[in-house]
Amino acid sequence: MRRYVRWGLTILLALMMFALFYGPFFAWLPWTPGFTRIRTPDVHLLYRTGHPPRAEFATLPQAASEVERMLGLEFQSPARITLCSTWNDFDRFVPQRAGERALGGVSLNYGDVVFITPRVRERPDVMKFVLHELVHVLVYQHMGILERASIHQFGWVVEGAPIHFSDPATFHTRAEFKTLAASLDIPTIVAGEGGLRTVPGGPPVAYSVYGYFTGYVRERFGDERFRAYMRAFVRDPGEHREAFGAIFGIELTEAARDFQNAVRSW
Repeated sequence: MRRYVRWGLTILLALMMFALFYGPFFAWLPWTPGFTRIRTPDVHLLYRTGHPPRAEFATLPQAASEVERMLGLEFQSPARITLCSTWNDFDRFVPQRAGERALGGVSLNYGDVVFITPRVRERPDVMKFVLHELVHVLVYQHMGILERASIHQFGWVVEGAPIHFSDPATFHTRAEFKTLAASLDIPTIVAGEGGLRTVPGGPPVAYSVYGYFTGYVRERFGDERFRAYMRAFVRDPGEHREAFGAIFGIELTEAARDFQNAVRSW
């Protein structure tokens, strides 16, 4: 009886591993049937054989270096970017987001894999989506497993930097955001730890607040202090408020209040 149970568990485990590597872990396989891999020191690009990437993807090494420079961090292992030619590909690789069709890119916080969706794969501005996800990967690589699992608590840092460095006007132009900001409690949004969906107006509003606030912090305090803050954040995300005060000389909520006042004069 025990032998049958053991064999049953072995077969079940094998099937689970096959499913995982067929899906979310596919990019880690040394052999990727049907897909071609381009390797650079900091980025591996995976695409369906016969459906090569746009010419813009030739700038991936420079994009990775720029992300490192902007954040003051270095990639600890190559980021694995998979280009999904069809939504079937995307649903296969990211089953937990299957059926979502408004996405441009997704990075998984349990690893260093990025999936670019068919919605933006062939767009001339596709690299802004790649840049956004590369920022996520670089931050995740420097965080512990437990911190990654509770990433929603650190919204303005984790989402603000990707939005700011890729395209802060993704959801609202500066003029639109100026109008929107008049009805928002920006200090509460920036300092809140409830996640994107607790923000009035949902993720689009939260992303705009985080992205424009990140730009304000960089402009007001300079790149060196911003990079110092990012390094402090990934070392101990739970102390991000204290690190903000120590590095910038002002409390997070007070800086967010100053930002809201500054937006009125845009």
